[in-house]
Amino acid sequence: MNAMPSDARPGRQRPDDAGVHLFVYGILTRPDIVRAITGCDHGFAEATLPGYRRQGLPHPDGDVFAAIAPAAGHQVPGRLIRDVSPEHLAAFDKVEEIGTGYYVRVRVAVAVPGEPAPVPCMAYVCGPARVHTLTGDWRPADFGDAAAQAFIRDELPRLLG
Repeated sequence: MNAMPSDARPGRQRPDDAGVHLFVYGILTRPDIVRAITGCDHGFAEATLPGYRRQGLPHPDGDVFAAIAPAAGHQVPGRLIRDVSPEHLAAFDKVEEIGTGYYVRVRVAVAVPGEPAPVPCMAYVCGPARVHTLTGDWRPADFGDAAAQAFIRDELPRLLG
């Protein structure tokens, strides 16, 4: 990543020590889950990712989580988490099970209300080996409070352990 001047406009990548921006669109849009992963309250900005579609990605245990894949003419609503530290990004990578084939982390650019240009960031995209398993549209309402609490209680310790 190229470092930008410390007076870079908000919404742009900052110098390496300030972290990267992360576009989230599924369970990571929930502040309670992000807090459970990082131990911090991160601010969110509403954002939209053009050229992608959000669908369900089935897992072997029967759970279906959100995943995105390139799709012309589609866009994905979500949130931008700004200035994610390297340590927090590593924790998000564990939760997204980078290396299993379910997700890969890629560079994208999102539209953020009030920003004059697309904001460069990272996003977790469905891995090439799993794209064929995507099914239907995934909606945040599909993952309610009870599911979030069960995920925090039962899954996060295993994923972050």
